[in-house]
Amino acid sequence: MVEPYKDPWKEYKSALDSLKKKFLKKPNNHQVLAELADLALRFEDEECEQYAGMCHIQMAKINEKMGDWSMQYSHYLKAARCFKNAEMRNYEMNIFVIAYMIAACSDHLNYMQDCYNRAIELILNHQGFWLGGLHCTELGSALCSIDEYQLALPFLLRGAELLKVEFRSQLAALEKLAACQVELEMYADALATVDDLWALHMKNTDNPKFGYGEELLKDCEIASVLLLLRKIGTRLKRDAILKNDTHIGCVLELNRKECYKEAKSSTNDDISARHRLLLSMYDESSLLLDEKTKKERKIPWKKLPPKDSSLSKDLYFYFYEFVMALRHGDVEMAKKSFDFLEKHFNLMNSKLAMKLLDDVMDRGGLDKRGFADKFISC
Repeated sequence: MVEPYKDPWKEYKSALDSLKKKFLKKPNNHQVLAELADLALRFEDEECEQYAGMCHIQMAKINEKMGDWSMQYSHYLKAARCFKNAEMRNYEMNIFVIAYMIAACSDHLNYMQDCYNRAIELILNHQGFWLGGLHCTELGSALCSIDEYQLALPFLLRGAELLKVEFRSQLAALEKLAACQVELEMYADALATVDDLWALHMKNTDNPKFGYGEELLKDCEIASVLLLLRKIGTRLKRDAILKNDTHIGCVLELNRKECYKEAKSSTNDDISARHRLLLSMYDESSLLLDEKTKKERKIPWKKLPPKDSSLSKDLYFYFYEFVMALRHGDVEMAKKSFDFLEKHFNLMNSKLAMKLLDDVMDRGGLDKRGFADKFISC
């Protein structure tokens, strides 16, 4: 015999009304918590995660009145994840074009952030720094997955700071932070984050290239070179705009002078030793002394990659070709190299490479815009 359908939303309202009435006498909190827990499970089974989240919020409030901070924290965290799932579902279904859906999704987003923030503050108040950092990073990652990078940035920054208590967790947080900064075109900040990631790994491992370290160092080297090219290319673009702009008003004159001053000082002196080394490994003018003739000669391919590179020989060869193609404006060679490299790049590096390739297609090679003169030549 089929059981009659029971509207879970009506049961939710009934449970809350029952709770209000019982507060007039002696509330039976445990009974209401049990009813709300059952309702939350039903809502989740019916893929109505936002309603399950509302149930967990009510359970968190009841536990707060009962003085049970641990369960309060647990329910706020469950509520946050319910709203996250609801927001992700709506995002994937691509239903933002409908006006009332936009408002509903905005509510999910606000509830998600609010519940995560409440859970984070509760756990931090009880010295749970590692968990707090994980939740910050979890929220930041969720926001990135729905293209809310500006909202995600402060949570990822806070997560990376809190996760200093645990080495591998901080590595993961820094990777997510760098990817977010790239999406926001904060290339200088992303480069600094990748530097922190590389330094953290090198300082905390006896054999940096062992296990996962080999992949991490490879990603760091590629990201650093691409970010240097992107950062410098952006600076060169700005310099060109300033030099060609003859209509800037007097209001902007001081800003232009400051920008020229900064551009003029943009030489090898403001690039770190590690960055200079990385750039030198991807420069065709790199020379070695022949031990017999004492003459300079090109580095022979059989001795590549350089000892300071974390790339395999084949990967280094194709990445070198890609970098040189970007510098010379050889779009066909860059595309050919990228076809091989793409399967070896993580998502962040793939996006960086494609942005650089698009820039070269539009504006020509980096060397023609002064890259080699400013940042390679000594």
